[in-house]
Amino acid sequence: MGITKDDIAGIECIHANYFVNQHTRRDDLVLVKERVHLKDGRRISRMVPKINVKKAFYITREGYQTHHEKKEWEERNRVQRYESTQVLLADKVAMALGRTPGMGHLGMLNQSPYVYGTDIMPTVLVKHKYMKDYPEYNDARYDADNAVLDLETNTVFDHLHPDDKAMCLKYDDKIGEVQRRMDFMRMQLEEANKDKKGAKQAKRISEQLKLARDEIVSLQAERKPYEQPIISGSLTMKDKVFIAVTKRFADRIQGDAVSIVDGLFDLYLEKYKKERNIKLEIEVVDNDFGVTKALLDRAHAWRPDFILIWNMNFDIPKMIESCKRHNQDPAYVFSDPKIPPEYKYFKYKEGQLQKTKADGKTYSQHVADLWHSVIAPASFYFIDSMCLYKKLRVTEAQQPSYSLDAILGRHLNLSKLKFEEADAYKGLEWHQFMQTNYPAEYLIYNAFDCIAVELLDEDQTDIKKMRILLGHSDIIKFPSTPRRLADDLHFVCEEEENKVMGSTSNEMVAEVDHLLPSLQGWICTLPSHLIHKRGLNLIEEDPSIETGLSVAVSDLDVAAGYPNIGIITNASRETTILEFCRIQGKSEDVYRRAAINMTAAQTNAVEVCREVLSMPSMNTLLAEFTKEKGIEHPVNR
Repeated sequence: MGITKDDIAGIECIHANYFVNQHTRRDDLVLVKERVHLKDGRRISRMVPKINVKKAFYITREGYQTHHEKKEWEERNRVQRYESTQVLLADKVAMALGRTPGMGHLGMLNQSPYVYGTDIMPTVLVKHKYMKDYPEYNDARYDADNAVLDLETNTVFDHLHPDDKAMCLKYDDKIGEVQRRMDFMRMQLEEANKDKKGAKQAKRISEQLKLARDEIVSLQAERKPYEQPIISGSLTMKDKVFIAVTKRFADRIQGDAVSIVDGLFDLYLEKYKKERNIKLEIEVVDNDFGVTKALLDRAHAWRPDFILIWNMNFDIPKMIESCKRHNQDPAYVFSDPKIPPEYKYFKYKEGQLQKTKADGKTYSQHVADLWHSVIAPASFYFIDSMCLYKKLRVTEAQQPSYSLDAILGRHLNLSKLKFEEADAYKGLEWHQFMQTNYPAEYLIYNAFDCIAVELLDEDQTDIKKMRILLGHSDIIKFPSTPRRLADDLHFVCEEEENKVMGSTSNEMVAEVDHLLPSLQGWICTLPSHLIHKRGLNLIEEDPSIETGLSVAVSDLDVAAGYPNIGIITNASRETTILEFCRIQGKSEDVYRRAAINMTAAQTNAVEVCREVLSMPSMNTLLAEFTKEKGIEHPVNR
């Protein structure tokens, strides 16, 4: 019997994701994962496809097209409302602006100061509607259904399939050939450097050496899937544990692999099996792709809301490699079987280790600071638990390690599964020893990695915290606080202020921005060799040694000035009448210091008066004062 509207107490939107029709490129889909709360207390999860969701965008009416710079928002009565799907948005905006459709992408069209409301995604609008219609069911008070996935890969060359060994040796020959070429080029480079006229030749050889090094890196990356294929994987979800293992690895287990692993699970994980009422299922598959497909098939059947992976950037690329090795399209493996072929899609968006600041400088990020995304139409969304853990604790000091073992020890006084027989080994050697000598136990180790991540999330509730912080924004945008704030402001403008939000373009630069000082060089760190220690002398045995301890320490955190000062002063394009770009008769260094010092004007009053207003020094004022009053003072001597 189906569910009627009268049976429903509320509907919860777990997540909503956006996809384009891969055949027509003219239609799109918002796939919603719903949880229906029934009045009898039952909860039913389901996927709801919403085809061609329309959204509003706005163009300034002709009578008000009098400004040349983009605005943050505009009054509702000054704009004309249009509607479009996301996939056709660029064409519709172009037509509304009187331009030819298909002649420019959305970022370019948004350069017009008269375009509003194009930034908001249809997924955000859909989630917001759920939050308005059923507010008490969409505040993340209900726990999500989470599964955990983990893979293990081969670490012992002798265990490889003969075909994989042959491919590894083939790549070794190619790499060796490139290395021999490089040895010869190094000899040529040495000779060119000795020749006074060999500068051009040396430069050419150096460039060839760089290309050769890149070629080796590429060959090593191509070789890796053959040397380290997936041998097993586990998927757990509350009372369900599923282990998929390749036939080649299962054959290393003496006897019936399934019954032996089942018995060892009872032996090593009896406590968790009883507490969680676990039902174990083991499947032996043909190859590494079989592991990937079996895990995802089980995930599609269980339909969790999220699949957590600790350090996802190891597991997902391995799953992609397994698909490619066996000529399988990841879109048809990761997408839910019920999704029509035209909407099956897969993309792995890897977080970037190098990040660029607003001033153009780049810096490296810790692997736990990244945010990876798997984009595929399914009932679940992949989350990197390690990265989520770090994102939710940005205000805390960085941990010495973000390994699963370290974090389990910190919060649960727990560790990954250990075996006494392997205590003498660490790291890669431990995995090689276990895969060689204790293959059945190694599968139990694989399964417990998943159970441990479940235990950690149940204790720390990181997924719940993420959902609370997300609000109606997309999960892929979770690391971007500005994007989440912009999503919030969109609805504040439309529903509370009767305004429409501005749109961001691919070139958010005003004509006069070049007059402003450069964004670079505002924060300078004193080189460590110039820092003078002035700590207390506290060591009784040697009073001349200065320690790192001080009575008082002061600090000015310039970075904390943004966005706090902007919020306190209500600074924005709308509230700014004039923006100073220079101080007549003063250098840019004085301007920069004044800009910083004015944020604490009372504290820096003397310096501001001296540098900006050219007032006399304190000593000069004191000398004039004492001279005028006839007061004897050392300053007059």
